[in-house]
Amino acid sequence: MLQLTPQRRIFVATQPVACRKGIDGLGAVCRQGLGEHPLTGAVYVLRNRAGTALKRLLYDGQGSGLMMKRLSQGRFAWWPNSADARVPLSARALLIVLWNRHPERAQMACDWRRVAADAARRRAYAQGSHAAGAAQTALRCSCSATRYSTALPPA
Repeated sequence: MLQLTPQRRIFVATQPVACRKGIDGLGAVCRQGLGEHPLTGAVYVLRNRAGTALKRLLYDGQGSGLMMKRLSQGRFAWWPNSADARVPLSARALLIVLWNRHPERAQMACDWRRVAADAARRRAYAQGSHAAGAAQTALRCSCSATRYSTALPPA
């Protein structure tokens, strides 16, 4: 099973290939046509000339894997138009393409967002166990104050 994580590098071949090729043939396409070595751990997505099938080639450290998706009717709605032989793609965009949708029209939120400057201060306040938040912790937590203020006399 292929797990698409945001950290995984994904490359889409812009030119169609013969989908009757297997792992070795598509690996040769990656080396010669895309200028990438197929054993680097990236996912390579290739399309047939008719636009009805996609093949994904990857190497996971133990062996190569080849997955194919062929549509029962119609063609894939989106494919990159670029002068480059390969185009990088995010994992989320690949999932949208595999569902035969247009990733640029999906209106999804950004993959990441900038953390606010206050966030670090709020995080330090919430943790409260280190020196920066010790004074605030004493105000919020009364257990340490009551433990030492009402010491029991020796019996």
